[in-house]
Amino acid sequence: MGAQFAAPGGEFLLGTDHLGRDLLSRVLYGGRSSLVLGFAAAGVSMLVGVPLGLASGYLGGRIDEGVMRLLDMLLSIPSLLLALLIVALLGSSLLNAVLAIAVVYTPRIARVVRSSTLAVKQEEFIKAAEARGESRVYICFGEILPNILSPIIVEGSIRIGFAILIGASLSFSDWERNRRRRTGGT
Repeated sequence: MGAQFAAPGGEFLLGTDHLGRDLLSRVLYGGRSSLVLGFAAAGVSMLVGVPLGLASGYLGGRIDEGVMRLLDMLLSIPSLLLALLIVALLGSSLLNAVLAIAVVYTPRIARVVRSSTLAVKQEEFIKAAEARGESRVYICFGEILPNILSPIIVEGSIRIGFAILIGASLSFSDWERNRRRRTGGT
């Protein structure tokens, strides 16, 4: 424990609080749940969005139309509103927040993967794999996916930050609800 309200520098890089505790260690400790939320939500949305986008882009036709219209319906609802609705239905927990944010961001990832797949699908090496008689699963995951990893990684990285922002908004609404409960609704 350091001195109360110590200035930043030296032993305490961000200073200390009113009890003499190091603010940097408290910020790092508090940020763990935000990072878990961001990485988990982005990971789940990528686990669902990448195969959806690959299948939709490679197979085309009615499958593409059906998947994209469903994802367009999800995209038409504002992100925070959709996440709040899902959390309200499932209840307030870290797992439910991860699922809600994953549902919000899956369509965006699927659309990026689909557009990248459509571009790569026209290349000669895809035509050669089809001529060799390779399965659709192999072509999608063995030929197309390695060639579209760059936009997927960029999109996933962006979604981590946005997931943390939505998670903070969801936790604020939960905090406000708990505050109203404690104060009798005022």
